[in-house]
Amino acid sequence: MKIRFRTYEFVFVFLLVIASIIKFLWINQSLTEERRQWHETQYLENNIQGFSYHHNILFPQIAQIVFVFLAYLAISGAVLYAAQHIAGPKRNIIRVIPVTLLLLAGIAFMLGRAIDYLTWVAHPHVFNYGGAGFDILAWFGYNDRPMTNLWTGFNRSLAWVGIIAMLLAVREGGIHYLERDSPGKEARLIMANQIASIITVYLCLLPFLILLPGTPGKHALLFMGFSFIPSALLMFLFNIYYLFPRLSVKPGWWILTALLAAAFVITAPFIATFGLRGNGIHIYGSMVMINLLVISPISWLLFQQRKDKLLAIVKVGQALTKSREDLNSLRYQINPHFLFNSLNTLYGNALMEKAMTTASGIQQLGDMMRFMLHQNQLDYIPLKSELSYLRNYVGLQNLRTHLLQNVDVQVDINDEACEGDIPPMVLIAFVENAFKHGISNVGKSWVTVVVRCDRKHVYLNVRNSVHPDNIVREKSGVGIPNVMERLKLMFGDKFQLEYGIRGNEYVVSLTLPLTTA
Repeated sequence: MKIRFRTYEFVFVFLLVIASIIKFLWINQSLTEERRQWHETQYLENNIQGFSYHHNILFPQIAQIVFVFLAYLAISGAVLYAAQHIAGPKRNIIRVIPVTLLLLAGIAFMLGRAIDYLTWVAHPHVFNYGGAGFDILAWFGYNDRPMTNLWTGFNRSLAWVGIIAMLLAVREGGIHYLERDSPGKEARLIMANQIASIITVYLCLLPFLILLPGTPGKHALLFMGFSFIPSALLMFLFNIYYLFPRLSVKPGWWILTALLAAAFVITAPFIATFGLRGNGIHIYGSMVMINLLVISPISWLLFQQRKDKLLAIVKVGQALTKSREDLNSLRYQINPHFLFNSLNTLYGNALMEKAMTTASGIQQLGDMMRFMLHQNQLDYIPLKSELSYLRNYVGLQNLRTHLLQNVDVQVDINDEACEGDIPPMVLIAFVENAFKHGISNVGKSWVTVVVRCDRKHVYLNVRNSVHPDNIVREKSGVGIPNVMERLKLMFGDKFQLEYGIRGNEYVVSLTLPLTTA
């Protein structure tokens, strides 16, 4: 998201130009023949022949506005060029500043030439720059000898360009500050754009309010536009963006005091419109009461609606996040399911080829994968599920070792009394460790697994042969210590674990309490 100050400013300036052009067109449409004759008389008295109202009056009136508007666009482009290069990664200020100053000087010169040309067309000095709508030409200085000096009006146009450039530089500085990377950036940009849009709407209405014809109600409308509406608008913005968001963190007396102070302080600058005499004090009091009793309740209702919308957006975002998580979960499930289907195909082919050992291994692998997918994520699982996984694992290991004459694998699992729950993947860690380090292709090897249960405990005893190349595993391995830390977190001191080398074998003895659902 970006700050939209430039867009709002352009809309306001463009509407101001349109309103001014409409004003002159309206004057031309409603101009009486007597008034046209008066203009022509002024020209004839100054020995200027060939007078045409459209050429000598209307065209310069509109052109002066268009030229100033084009100059504004050029200045804005120059300032934007400077701001982007100064704030950019290279920050080449030494080159940017002189180039920008030259551009502004060139714009000032061209504007001075344009104003001098319009002065030559309009000859506003014959009206003493009054009564013909040449206020912009008058600002650039009195000139009764246009198109005779190349630098006529340059000093005034340069001052005007400098003022506009400084204002635009302040705008760019504000945009750069608001768009800085810091906590709360998105909320800050949204609030700044909302406030700027509200103020822009108000400012865009003012030019057309000024253009209203002189009717008995025009003074009341001007009062509304320049006194009451700004006061109410400032009160509204103060409540919405500063006061009401602090209701949950500030005490009630602080909120009430701030509300009363704001109503008086915000309205105070508009006393200058009427003073404190006569109806002025009554108007001031009325504006304060309206801000307190009308604007504040309305802003409270709008604040609540805005808050509800934001909460709804947050909920939609949370729902969208959850939907994405569910979609990702489905994706993660689809891939294993595809693998399961592939395993089923291989299992069927093995049966058709009467490769029973291979078929049994594929089935055991599929069961182990289902266990990892569905039960390994749980805190506790039935002990019998863990033992089933353990059997499948041993079965797969037997496929690797059953042809080796020097390997002896003995498994004795009695699960008749195993009715409780345990954390998943606890027993298998010790059995996997035994097969990993206890099997050798050259020396005599053995693995013995014994599991017994009673009503409250499960007992695991694992023994495997020790080989010289694996003798360092007790010091370097991390599997058993990690399982021990996990058991400490889940059972405290309610379990017993002993492990180490005893003679020519490695022994693990685990007593684990069973949890009942």
